Formats: sequence, C-alpha cells, structure tokens
Amino acid sequence: MVRNVLSPAPLLLFMVEKLVYFIILSFIQIALMLAVLFAFGVSFAITLVLIAMFLVISLVFTALGLLIGNISKSENTALLTSLVLSIPMLFLSGAFFAFEIMPEFMQNAAKVLPLTVAIDSFEKLVIYKTPVLLEDILYLLIMSALFFVISVLLIKKEGVIK
Repeated sequence: MVRNVLSPAPLLLFMVEKLVYFIILSFIQIALMLAVLFAFGVSFAITLVLIAMFLVISLVFTALGLLIGNISKSENTALLTSLVLSIPMLFLSGAFFAFEIMPEFMQNAAKVLPLTVAIDSFEKLVIYKTPVLLEDILYLLIMSALFFVISVLLIKKEGVIK
C-alpha cells in the first residue's frame, strides 16, 4: 500500500484496477466451476444474460470485498468482518431455508440483501427459464456502485506511511 500511496497514479485508478483484476479472477473461477459441471454431465444453456448476471454479481461482491478491505485494519479483521456479513447473508438468502418459515421481519431484511437478489435471479434464469427483472439488475448495479464509492472514499492515505 505504501508504494501505491507514493506512486503518481491516483488512488481511484488503483481501486479500479483492483476491481477489474478481481472481476477477471472471478470469471476464471466461474469458468472452472462451469467446466466441472459439464465434466459431471450437468448441462444448462449458457446465455448472454447469464454471463451478464455473472458479471453483475461478481461486481457487487468484489466491491463489497474492497469495502471490507478498506475499513479493516488487518487481514484478520477483514476475514472476520467478511464472515460476520456473509454467514447471515447466506442463511437469510433462501439458499438453506425457505422464506416461508422465516419471521416476517427476517423476510423483509432478506429481500434487500444482494445475495438474495442474486440467487433469485439465477433461479429465474437457470431453473425457471424466465427473464431476470430489470430492477434486480439495476439494484445490484446500484449496490456495487455504492460499495465501490464508499470504498474509494474510505481508503486511507494516512497511517500507511510511518
């Protein structure tokens, strides 16, 4: 981080580069997961909309990861923060438990989580073969932009150089 702060490149460029790098890395991981699916004989149509959803969802969670990294003072804090956010998000997303068995306040909280919107969008595309709602895509894009802007605003120059 010291080199990045001392370089003539602005920190915004550094953050955009990190975001693009992690998006590329996530697409490599997605390609590997799809290759494993096809190796085991699981097949489904890979459409342009599905690839766009992969991009949008990768963007949201990469921006969230950058935000967590910027507010954390150490790697351990970042790891624990990501666990504190991701585990409840996973349980509230409907991946393990149906929404119908959750209390109403938990259902309302779960509807605004990016993972819930992502899982719902993938279910629509892959299982039900229905189009994804435009407001879901816009919501995920707004969330990713919000996470990224907050991350850029919170990046610290002070404290890096001692």
